[in-house]
Amino acid sequence: MGTLWNVPGEVTSVADRIVASLVPRVPELQSVSTIPLPELSALPGDTSMLYGMGTVDASGRVAERAVVQSLSWKQGDRLQLHVVENIVVLRAAPLGQTAIVSGPYVAIPAAVRVRLGIRAGDRVLLAAAPSYQVLLVLTSAVLDVVLVSFWQRQ
Repeated sequence: MGTLWNVPGEVTSVADRIVASLVPRVPELQSVSTIPLPELSALPGDTSMLYGMGTVDASGRVAERAVVQSLSWKQGDRLQLHVVENIVVLRAAPLGQTAIVSGPYVAIPAAVRVRLGIRAGDRVLLAAAPSYQVLLVLTSAVLDVVLVSFWQRQ
């Protein structure tokens, strides 16, 4: 596999794309203060979302205590699950097809894990919107796309 530094113009991996967007080539690097940084002040500064990383176990359970607890879901609460653009969307629903299991864990059904390529030991981002009672589960593949897309626009 070619690397960003050895082959001009060749980008071969997600890491290459992210690094290419953030880190100038070695000859261009003069000092830390000359690296142009994107303007991030346009991002909302509120605390309406809570984020954490969790590890998927062999049965599809994921735990990130602070994030799951922010939703005030209790063991046995039913959750409706949808997959939107490769993101798992969970929300409280009396007739939901999955439930909060002891822990607090959320369980991702096997069919969804297979569809999204989620394996035991994978780390996923849990993003909670407590005021909406919604939990998003994003895989590293989704995070790669988000990061590459963001930094390539800069």
